[in-house]
Amino acid sequence: MGATPWGYFTPYRQDVSAAFNALRRSVLGREGEERFLKLLEGEKDSPECERELMHMGEETDAILNMMYISDTPGICAITPLAPAKLLEIYGTDKPSHDQVENTGELYEMERGEGVYVIVYEGSVPKEIYFGGYTFD
Repeated sequence: MGATPWGYFTPYRQDVSAAFNALRRSVLGREGEERFLKLLEGEKDSPECERELMHMGEETDAILNMMYISDTPGICAITPLAPAKLLEIYGTDKPSHDQVENTGELYEMERGEGVYVIVYEGSVPKEIYFGGYTFD
């Protein structure tokens, strides 16, 4: 079985980590939200917490395998798409929803990694797109 791409649009927030965590909570739904919040508030950097979140990801969706927002690519990390890559793919540093939705080029990354893109309506940020590849 191979890795598969995943992706979500979520409303824009200036705090990308807050948008990321809100999206993860919405993926879990009401039942899993309390469990998820307890994990995030607890020892979120512990191996036990990471295993639990990854297990929840297997039960629900691959975005739960992502642990944090980072400036550098890594396993379980979501990084901003590089400005040069934005220009290469979209011809702009302010891509629209349609532009982001209709490209597969964001998925040039390793399994278990993710990216985010700020999505614009004109020159106003409206959404954040989070996408990546599952582990398998």
